[in-house]
Amino acid sequence: MKINRLYIIFIISILQAGYAIAQNSCENPLPPRLNSVTVVPESSSSVLNWSLSPSTGIDAYIIYFLDTRNGNTAFYAIDTLWNASAVSYQDVRIQYRSFQYRVAAFRLPRCASELSNILSTIFVTAEVDTCSRKINLTWNGYDPPSPHTVLDYSVLLSVNGSNFTETARVPAETNTYVFPDFIIDADYCFEIKANIDDQPYSLSNKACIRTKMQKPPGWINADYATVNENGRISLSFTWDPESEISRFRLEKSSGLPGSFREIAQISSNSGNLQYIDSEADISIINLYRLTALNNCNLASTISNTSSNIVLKHEISDNEIKFAWNSCRKWLGRVADFRLYIDQGNGYNLYTVLSNADTSLTIRYSDIMDEITGSKVCFYVSSSEAENPYGINSTVRSNEVCTGTIERITVPNLFTPDGDLVNDLFRPVLSFTPQSYHLVISDRKGRVVFETTSPEDSWDGTSGDTRVIQDVYIWILKVRTPSGKDVSRTGTVTVYRNR
Repeated sequence: MKINRLYIIFIISILQAGYAIAQNSCENPLPPRLNSVTVVPESSSSVLNWSLSPSTGIDAYIIYFLDTRNGNTAFYAIDTLWNASAVSYQDVRIQYRSFQYRVAAFRLPRCASELSNILSTIFVTAEVDTCSRKINLTWNGYDPPSPHTVLDYSVLLSVNGSNFTETARVPAETNTYVFPDFIIDADYCFEIKANIDDQPYSLSNKACIRTKMQKPPGWINADYATVNENGRISLSFTWDPESEISRFRLEKSSGLPGSFREIAQISSNSGNLQYIDSEADISIINLYRLTALNNCNLASTISNTSSNIVLKHEISDNEIKFAWNSCRKWLGRVADFRLYIDQGNGYNLYTVLSNADTSLTIRYSDIMDEITGSKVCFYVSSSEAENPYGINSTVRSNEVCTGTIERITVPNLFTPDGDLVNDLFRPVLSFTPQSYHLVISDRKGRVVFETTSPEDSWDGTSGDTRVIQDVYIWILKVRTPSGKDVSRTGTVTVYRNR
């Protein structure tokens, strides 16, 4: 310690003693040339390299650093290397910005050269853009000494501690880069390398960032769009329970084709959303989808599309023809279609069809005997199978109804001879009447048959006696399912083949 103090005192004495002489006899040496400056990313220190001053008698090299002290910004000496052959220096201060350096040559007693050219370290910053799921990089340009130039910049990347590899190259005039579509909850580190012609490259600091952001749902399932009992469309959506997003936009497109429009914004953390579209026209196909919105109100995940089933029908003679659309874009598959019928006492399953069927024709005569109301109604249902998230829903179409066909047909001849062909007489009704009264009389007005059941038939007898072959008068009074009272009369001929 005493030796160091004596050495410092000796140097100061030499400087003081030679000050007046130096003012007159000092020949300032030529400055060195600062060739490069680079950052050691692992330690965030800076390494400078320069060429020796061409002047002789150099005793030291002084390192200067741009700094602001007491409000004054200037290059201040930060270290002196008492080594005439020194050509490099490491500044161990942590890089928190781009550092600018210069070097000067020094000859005893007090002769210093002009400061060398300026070189700046490359300082890169990284910022996560959670709205667009990108990482924005920005750095300052590197300016090597003439005649050298930067060819381009390499963007080096390390994820979760992996080795740095080049992920992109950008032109020399560019000092920004956008890294797209990062992994959530990962450690990303970046370095910028300036590639220089005929010179060593210059590295930046290491900019690291943890990619924290709202975790969007990995999936959203459109469960169903079904017509409810009130003639409105009930919707259901289920999404990934790991999602951290709670804001959603419900969109709708009416008619095909069509563009989607927002009909509601909904907040929910439950993992399931149910909604009733009270404005929907159930006679046309309506498409629905749900979009998850991040904290920047930007779409992150969009569901598949669900649609209502539209059932249409037409009546022709004795046939009722049905047609409907299939369910759109279920993530699973359509299991089957089922036609339900209400003949006056509530809905019951009429038939099950394959998932490829979207039309059906039935005969009115096959259903008329069970009709007890003034109309008969139908709807179609469909079920999903093999949904990847186990959400197999059932949907139903709109209801279509047709008034009861109140048709009465009465034959005018029958042959009650026991051959099982045309042996019975009975009016044929296309409906089940609310009330029924049939009376058959002979020419003298004597009643030979009477019933209040539409299921009863006359077998050509009166009591236990076969009536004679002749013309008989019938009178029929019924009340139809629509409440209409009908009274008809006519004749029927009894003809015996044997």
